[in-house]
Amino acid sequence: MDSKFLAVMIAVLGAVSVLYAQHDTKPEISTFESWKLDHSVKFDSMFEYAYRERIFLENLAKIELHNSQKHHTYTTGLNQFSALT
Repeated sequence: MDSKFLAVMIAVLGAVSVLYAQHDTKPEISTFESWKLDHSVKFDSMFEYAYRERIFLENLAKIELHNSQKHHTYTTGLNQFSALT
């Protein structure tokens, strides 16, 4: 086999596995999807969608960590900027 062909096939299989892993088989809506609907957010590409979802999940983890600590005098939450850095 040609090494370029093999490299392309490996890249394609990697992309397919990433997309398959992101496929939600549950009928439940994710927190990210719910947030998108609440704030009427749309993304131009699957790349941007995946990037913004990762940022959203990181921010959500920070929010949950902060809110779980009882010594804070305030709580944090999601808003329209939750998928931004």
